[in-house]
Amino acid sequence: MSIFSSCFWPPAVTSFRPSVVTRFRGAPGRMMLLGSKGHESLPSAHAGGRLFCSGPRGGLADRASRSRRRDPCPWMPAAGTCACSRCSAQVDALHGGGIAMSLHRDRRDRAGRTWRSPGVLGLLAAAALLGALGAPLAGAAAPDVPKIVDATYVGADTCKGCHEDQFKKLDATLHSRVLGQRGRTALQGHVCESCHGPGSKHLEDQANPANIIRFSKTSVQSTAQRDAVCLQCHQRGKRMFWQGSAHEGVNSCTTCHSVKSPQSAAGQLKAKDQLSLCRTCHATAVAQQWNWSHMPIREGKLQCSSCHNVHGTVTEKLIVDNSINENCYRCHLDKRGPFLWEHAPVRESCLNCHKAHGSNNIRLLRIREPRLCQQCHNENRHPSTAFPGGAGGTGFGDRRILGRSCALGHSNIHGSNHPSGFAFTR
Repeated sequence: MSIFSSCFWPPAVTSFRPSVVTRFRGAPGRMMLLGSKGHESLPSAHAGGRLFCSGPRGGLADRASRSRRRDPCPWMPAAGTCACSRCSAQVDALHGGGIAMSLHRDRRDRAGRTWRSPGVLGLLAAAALLGALGAPLAGAAAPDVPKIVDATYVGADTCKGCHEDQFKKLDATLHSRVLGQRGRTALQGHVCESCHGPGSKHLEDQANPANIIRFSKTSVQSTAQRDAVCLQCHQRGKRMFWQGSAHEGVNSCTTCHSVKSPQSAAGQLKAKDQLSLCRTCHATAVAQQWNWSHMPIREGKLQCSSCHNVHGTVTEKLIVDNSINENCYRCHLDKRGPFLWEHAPVRESCLNCHKAHGSNNIRLLRIREPRLCQQCHNENRHPSTAFPGGAGGTGFGDRRILGRSCALGHSNIHGSNHPSGFAFTR
């Protein structure tokens, strides 16, 4: 069991807060930290009152709630031992030679006030936590590049003898120019063999697919291994989160990219542009480009990669920014705020009201006004039908009724900084 477990929590629930002892005398008592003093001083904490084991949260609200319900620790401490040693057997081991090893350390300032700073164990725990959280953010480690045992490099001219057509296609690409240079990296200078591996064994036995690294369906290497070849050069930047991404699970680098026969100059794609390439899998999203209101991708003002990082992110839907709203604010900066009067659905997500790719309603709205607003607001405030009025009953309502658009009156619907803009009318 972890040393950070609590008496009131299941063994599987752990925390980076230590178990602490609380003494109650009719009101929430003073929090005493295990390990902040030596073992010889702990029995004094047992005198008077009942002992309680506060959980991993240990905040003021927890102390108050525990003082009301008075739940005693199921394991009463023995004199001269740590109070929660029954729950956390390893606590004693942290106090080697009588030296205090705790997550926090009590200090006093010049005014006599007590405050708590990180102790030795606290710094170690913080470092471990940051390491655990930082590991996935650094991108998962790429799998090992497949190796061809006992093979040696034979040179591009040897490859050209059998694969002249392929060599001509490669010679016109950026890969050929970069991989043909020498001295910058271990991969450069080998051209074909930089990706396919040393070709001496393939030259001896061309029928054996294991003698060369292939990027076709006949390859004996796994998809992850073939991707690892590409990631030797393309691991950084926007591609650092490729491992574990949605696309990595079902695709490989060569699903979208072609080294020798690219159809587009940018990105060496297998299609003429991103829209055509993404349509092979995301037909529904691309079809919305033909709706009456749509993102200007067909017009060339945006691309799929303007909002999505297809090589992987730590956010939902592979968006390039930290949230849906932050993604939209890249273009719609005037909607960002901060506002004196905020519209809650807007602050929560732009997708509450708008579609991302296309809609048959104006401004990419999910539903036509006023029905969109009436999902949250009662229409009785503003009748949406014309009422007779005036002489002879021939009068009609105002523009809000005839236009049937809430935005005509509430023009600053995304938020307002006007002192009287609580209704977003100004």
